[in-house]
Amino acid sequence: MTVSPKLAAGTLALAAAVAMAQQSTQTPEQVREQHAPKEAAPLVHPIGGLKKLFHLGKKKDDQKPEPQTPEPVATPAKSQPATPAPSSTAHPVTARPPAPAHPVSPAASVAAPARTYSAPPAKAVAQIPPHPVPIAPPPPPAVAVNRNTIVLDPGHGGADPGARISDGLYEKDVTLALAYRLRSLLQARGFTVVLTRDSDAATNGSSSSQLTLDDRAGIANHQRAVACLLLHATGVGEGVHLYRSELTPAPYEAATLPWLTAQSAWVAQSQVLATRLSQSITRSGLPLVSSAASVRPVDSLTCPALVVELAPQTVGDPDTDSDGRYQQQAAEAITAALVFWRNDMKAPQRADEASAAAPGSASIPSASAVKP
Repeated sequence: MTVSPKLAAGTLALAAAVAMAQQSTQTPEQVREQHAPKEAAPLVHPIGGLKKLFHLGKKKDDQKPEPQTPEPVATPAKSQPATPAPSSTAHPVTARPPAPAHPVSPAASVAAPARTYSAPPAKAVAQIPPHPVPIAPPPPPAVAVNRNTIVLDPGHGGADPGARISDGLYEKDVTLALAYRLRSLLQARGFTVVLTRDSDAATNGSSSSQLTLDDRAGIANHQRAVACLLLHATGVGEGVHLYRSELTPAPYEAATLPWLTAQSAWVAQSQVLATRLSQSITRSGLPLVSSAASVRPVDSLTCPALVVELAPQTVGDPDTDSDGRYQQQAAEAITAALVFWRNDMKAPQRADEASAAAPGSASIPSASAVKP
């Protein structure tokens, strides 16, 4: 069947008119919904990303996008007559005012009156006395020492000649000669020198009795000297021999001292003194022997005490014990050490007055007294 061109053109024009009429005929509700303002997007906090206002508490993922009605697409006008407008009975469309970004409550616009608070009165708290801190008792006082006093004990003397060094040479003569040289050098350096004997006779004061070893220790203990040197001589060996006490060192000096162990509190200082003398004698070029030996009365002395024994300058030549230059060299080395020892010596501490002597032993009533 053949359709005429005029009939086809009329059919197309009729279809276009029907489509335009369908687009223009909308209900009032559809028109109001189309022209209503879109809901404002929720505000997002610039830092924490918290949602405020109307969408506070909703999760971002739970919000669904609202459907939007597509706007009508304008169609070019045709020669056909336009579809009549909607009925005049439709309600007029009015736009809603946009919601404020930050709704403010009317009550919030009125400033609230400032409130003042007063702290409740403090309750009286009982003061707890501080716990007393125990105070340690002060250490015992150190023993008083005469730092400018030296005691020299030339061994033997009088009826006691001591060892025979060589023909016509006895120990008592060598020890007294060495004591004289030491006294001269020490006095020149400001020391007070006390000799237990200053002549061949070794008597106890005005008495004619022989000076005993305990008497010599008593004289030294009365002085509280910075050093006590017991001088001896021998024809065996060579150089200078130094001996210190073999007693076990005690931590302090008891108020009442056992006579035979009175040196125990001073053994530590006697060892230091031996070291100082050894260094000085070695520097002088003299041979040296240093050891420990309980030579009486060194164990009964209450001061740094050493036995100084002069041996021959060379082995096999005992007559050198009496050589003046050799004795002077030894005396100068000893004096040089004692000059520094005067300030370096550290006296032991004194024990409590309740300390008692060992039972059955002779004792010194006080640290500076002699054996009765």
